[in-house]
Amino acid sequence: MKNKLLFLALMLSFITLKSNGQITENFDSGLAATYTTGNQTLSSGVWQTADVFQESGGNSRGGVGHAARLNDDTSDASLTTPQLTNGVGDISFWYRELNSGGGTFDVQISTDSSTFTTITSQVFAGTTFQEFTFSMNNSGNSLYIRIVNDNQSGHLIIDDFSATAFGSPSTDTEVNFATTSTTINEGDGTYNIDLTIMNEDATNATTADIVLISGDATDINNYTTQTVTFPAGSSANQTVTLTITDDASIEGTENLTFEIQNVAGGNNAAAGVSNQLNISLEDNDFPPVPDIIISEVADPGDNASEGRFIEIYNNGSEYIDLSNIYLSLFSNNNTSPTTEQQLSGVLKPGTFYVIGDPQFENAYSFTPDALSGVANSNGDDTYVLYYNGNFSSGGTVSDIYGEIGTDGTGEVWEYENSRAVRNNLATNPNNTWTASEWTITSADVADMTPGTDDTRIDYVYSAGAWSPAGTPTQNDMVSIEDNLTVTNLEAYNLTVTTGNTLTILGELNVIGDIIGDGTIVMESTSINDTATLGEMLSTSTISSNITFEIQRFIPGKRAFRFLSSPVTTTGTIRANWQEGQNNTGTAFPGDNINNNTGFGTHITGSTDGSNGFDATISGNPSLFDFENSSQTWAAVANTDVLTLERGKPYRLFVRGSRAIDLSNNTATADDTRLRMTGTIADAQQIDVNSLSSTTGDYNLIGNPYQSAIDMNLVLSSYSTDLNTTYYYIWDPNVNTRGAYVVVDVTTGSNTVQGGVGSSAANEYLQPNQAFFARTTGASPSLEFHQLQKVSGNLTATHKPMIAKEMNIKLFSTLNSSPFLVDGAKIYFDTNYGNQVDESDAEKLGNQDENLALVNGNKFLSIERRALPVEDEEIPFFNNNYRNTDYHFSIDLPALDNEAYLVDSYLQTQTLLQEGVNTYNFTVDENITESIATDRFKLLFGKPLGAINSEVASLNVYPNPVHGDILHITDANINGDTSVKIVNILGQQVYQKTYKNVHQDVTINNLSALPTGVYILKVTSNGKEFTQKIIKQ
Repeated sequence: MKNKLLFLALMLSFITLKSNGQITENFDSGLAATYTTGNQTLSSGVWQTADVFQESGGNSRGGVGHAARLNDDTSDASLTTPQLTNGVGDISFWYRELNSGGGTFDVQISTDSSTFTTITSQVFAGTTFQEFTFSMNNSGNSLYIRIVNDNQSGHLIIDDFSATAFGSPSTDTEVNFATTSTTINEGDGTYNIDLTIMNEDATNATTADIVLISGDATDINNYTTQTVTFPAGSSANQTVTLTITDDASIEGTENLTFEIQNVAGGNNAAAGVSNQLNISLEDNDFPPVPDIIISEVADPGDNASEGRFIEIYNNGSEYIDLSNIYLSLFSNNNTSPTTEQQLSGVLKPGTFYVIGDPQFENAYSFTPDALSGVANSNGDDTYVLYYNGNFSSGGTVSDIYGEIGTDGTGEVWEYENSRAVRNNLATNPNNTWTASEWTITSADVADMTPGTDDTRIDYVYSAGAWSPAGTPTQNDMVSIEDNLTVTNLEAYNLTVTTGNTLTILGELNVIGDIIGDGTIVMESTSINDTATLGEMLSTSTISSNITFEIQRFIPGKRAFRFLSSPVTTTGTIRANWQEGQNNTGTAFPGDNINNNTGFGTHITGSTDGSNGFDATISGNPSLFDFENSSQTWAAVANTDVLTLERGKPYRLFVRGSRAIDLSNNTATADDTRLRMTGTIADAQQIDVNSLSSTTGDYNLIGNPYQSAIDMNLVLSSYSTDLNTTYYYIWDPNVNTRGAYVVVDVTTGSNTVQGGVGSSAANEYLQPNQAFFARTTGASPSLEFHQLQKVSGNLTATHKPMIAKEMNIKLFSTLNSSPFLVDGAKIYFDTNYGNQVDESDAEKLGNQDENLALVNGNKFLSIERRALPVEDEEIPFFNNNYRNTDYHFSIDLPALDNEAYLVDSYLQTQTLLQEGVNTYNFTVDENITESIATDRFKLLFGKPLGAINSEVASLNVYPNPVHGDILHITDANINGDTSVKIVNILGQQVYQKTYKNVHQDVTINNLSALPTGVYILKVTSNGKEFTQKIIKQ
């Protein structure tokens, strides 16, 4: 199978780049220099042309080579491909007009090269090249593609055409796991692993080994590899039975990963895509008593039942999973519970959980964590907290109010028409009621404080000052009754009154509710100075009458941004991101509307300002959303009707503020701030819907919070059938126009780190940022929770690595300044295998330079591999070179085998040393081998026999030599050094001895050397080095 590079195109479609492209043509040679009709032989075959001639290099894409020009004064001027015999997957080419006028061209298809059908049309205008892409997915074995410029107003220029082949379904036998993930319990005894077969062979049986590749075999009775056999002609599932070890150790949930290996027989049998099974083995042995106590019980004197509640508090330092905690009510002198309530959710340290009577909301006007009849006590009953089960299942008593089997009437713990409050919230859980821990007072509903620390202070900001003087904390009630700008603010409950605005510059931390009718502005003046809203209780409410204005600072750079809003806006997209204005004309500055300097941006999509878009000459769109089910980008239909929805992701091309000249593609971008004004929903969990159920698909998802969130926690604990190791972002700071960056959430690292232009992305997704997550199963889901929030913008956080890590970075050099354009990582460890699985991250293609690791038919950004062995190779994939001068920076960990970087074009092998290695190279688009996608690879062990190992350390650049200068560097160059250059006939054409040099020799008089291939010989310090060089 040929290699495939996945590529999320930043145009109108989501396409797949294939290294097995059926045809590519750059029109650099073969076209006539005058308008010609007839067959013309180009590098990719015979093309049919009608009034087509070879465009000059100055008007070709990149300004070098040539392109094809279709006449604008002729009916049906056209360009037709050679016959395509492998079907057509995707087509792509670049287009522009030669002069003014523009027009519309048609793309057509034919099976006989004479009768054509139009499949799509495209408007063209302007002299800037635009990319056209179209997914045809036609499996025909005799196809022709034609581009027609039918008597339009402008000449049409076409360059860099490509068409990929159509894939055909496999008939090979496949063995898969019936499911790829499941959860079992230590006490289940056994578990059956089911395996399925596809395309079974009628005469050959199929066998496969089921191997435990990670996890502890002692958890499953010292499991060893099992072999299953599918009889010939049978499609019946086969089963491997696991025997589960039930021990007494407290281990928590453990993970086991099985892999299908050594598949044999059948019809070219192999493991399918579902070749790994992940089993979560739950422990049935439990930890000590959790730090959870009963903090208040209430029976208000003025309300017979509605005001009754029980308050529970986490006084520990860890989150508590409440699913195994039960509250039991023992009425009067009963020795078994009258009613019980299983708690739910996760309780954060220092927070409360309130269980209220079913009519609780009538008394307190908010919804507690749970509504249950267990709260309906008349003040003489006993409450018990159990963990690891309830009363009947043998749960353990954690904390108690009262005495089981005793009627509380007249007892010291009776609280009828009263409230009982724990004196100290730091009190340890106690399975015996102790009077000294409690205060009981008569109380009505107005005296009750469910879910509140009774040591709190009520703060009011009014007339420019706090009353009382001081700084509120998260235990306090805060009311804002005047305009206030503050860096950080904490509160338990926050009220912003009518007509007043609270402006936050740093972080707003509210544990409970946000209420009132005022406005909260979350200001953003730089990347690091962006206000955030901290973690709230899952039961917290945010009034829909509170207006939030969210700001997002965007630094000045023309690039796409993946954005999402944390509010559902009350106005349209135009009212928010365009500041309520749009240009209806294209003259600058006359038609440009920019009423709010430094805010908003242009959103384009029309030529006359219709549908709320800003007018441009081309009308090209700049705002897109992504359809996960079809894997396609689509331009938004309008900005004057559609609103921004909380958590909905977009791809927006930001040129700068609204001060930018839209008619000038080279206008310098300036900083701007995007505003989103609307409401934030309550703090309950947010479920992400509309994810693709196709394994391997990508899902664009937006951050719904005005806070950074921990993606390691999100993916590992709150997602199913999504890759839990990696997520993908588009980082506009990388390269010229931005690039995809893969983040490994388990390490906090990414593929493009270190050097000018590197990415700061880590496991913390930023506010207003969207990302791609990859589907791994049939039922993908994802939940956002308050507890996933992290304080601040932690883009500089990195975690230590566990495995041996090799970082490979590709730098481009422009005007003597190198900048990072792409990167990849390899983790080596004895626990890893070399087959591609979900622990490896596939590559998403960039518009500009790409660097990927090749493993079989997969292109990877991050690969986890076994420790390398002798003669093992790891090929690179490189394409889309935009400059001529590049270098690799390879950070090599300590390995048992030597590692070499092999340059197939120069036929060199460079020995890599432990630590950072730099390899300089150049490319020339006129030399196919120079820009070959498979030019480079890693080789482990001994170098290939034709080259001495001493040669490998010699670093020669630039190579090919373009001008007068050649640099030679090597640690062994020391003292007097002889340099000779010999041509392929063995004739010496250059010789010089350099005196007292140290590690570096520079030859600066090679301009007269004829073009050709030469052998460079360097003798220094008793050693001789040779290397091939090319003079151009």
